[in-house]
Amino acid sequence: MIIVDATLTAGVIGQPPLKHEVIKAWLHTLVRTGSDWNVQFQVELPFRMRTAFAEHLTDRGIGKRQARVEPVVRLEPRTDRFRAVAEAGVKRVVFTVPVSATAAKARFLHGGINRAVTFAAEQAEYAVLAGLTPEIELDDITRARGRDVSRVVGEVRRLLRPRNVNPHWRLLDRTGQGDPLAGARRPRSLTAWVRYLDREHHIDPPEISAQSADILGLSLANSLAVARMGVNPVTTAFGLGHHAGWTALEVLLTHLRDDLQAAEKSPSLRPLLELRSVLTRGNLLRDPYRPVSGPWAHQASGGTGPETLEERAERHFPYKPKALTGHSTLPMMDALSGQAGLLHLIHRHFQELHVETTDPEAHELARRMQDAFDDGRELPAAWLELRQLVEESGILERARGDID
Repeated sequence: MIIVDATLTAGVIGQPPLKHEVIKAWLHTLVRTGSDWNVQFQVELPFRMRTAFAEHLTDRGIGKRQARVEPVVRLEPRTDRFRAVAEAGVKRVVFTVPVSATAAKARFLHGGINRAVTFAAEQAEYAVLAGLTPEIELDDITRARGRDVSRVVGEVRRLLRPRNVNPHWRLLDRTGQGDPLAGARRPRSLTAWVRYLDREHHIDPPEISAQSADILGLSLANSLAVARMGVNPVTTAFGLGHHAGWTALEVLLTHLRDDLQAAEKSPSLRPLLELRSVLTRGNLLRDPYRPVSGPWAHQASGGTGPETLEERAERHFPYKPKALTGHSTLPMMDALSGQAGLLHLIHRHFQELHVETTDPEAHELARRMQDAFDDGRELPAAWLELRQLVEESGILERARGDID
């Protein structure tokens, strides 16, 4: 069985980048866990960590066990980035294509699904030309229509067929509303989508991976359902990630213990669990991220400024979080937020202060964040990360001084 580990990507969304020693410890733990549990791992790396696999898994003593872990790089498509990944010795990349009308409109505006189709085919071809195998993440699959998904899949396969390359596919249930029950139908059922891709496009389950958010508490059930069909489940350590997190690797392994034919008679999770305090930075409580009721369960990337930040974040969910739970959506800063988005987030958390748009430190902090996104940062920044940067910059002190 192959398990995709997204701890270093989806698991740290909204968090500061992990230190090199933590990344190394996690990769070594995956190697050991894969050997003990008879599991093949694909570890997903952000673009800026594309060389981490080669750098951190060269120690003596790992030997053949290193074959238990294969690197996959997640990126925002660009031809120069595809080439950089290939030069780092990585063979596979994953990038996101929205397939629901809602997600496609949010990403491509008036281009919508039509632009999503051409975007997926173009970027898949660029990846192949760089010598890579593309994995196309079908974003918001549980709100998509069959004909829209078929258009994306069909166009990608048509363009790659002359090159004799079979792309891989990922079903991303980012709203957490996937229905794991037997007999459930599309679009909410991930297993129904697996059968659809097999029937309509002759895509075998091992060529598909599936990732489900835990906003409604169903990520584990969805992952188990697809795993038992031969699909590759996507997990993070301890269920880390924004919203209510994703399927927890250690929990999935425990449920699949009898199916894995582990190399050890009694395989242990202790090496993995020992990294809990390191990966979670001492925050061992998941209460703020608890499905539905957690106050941090409804984080989502913002827009280009204060007038769209809240609206764009709201579109991420199939329901109104505040009306349902009393908790507001928590926007995060992404590559499109800019200085206006940063100032909006500051005002949101310090409503009594007024930060001038001409504040030099606010301008500098926004520029630093934009440089990080331009250099390949894929993960949006939550207020948990931004607050420390804002406080260190002196922005708040100047605003308070203006009030005094």
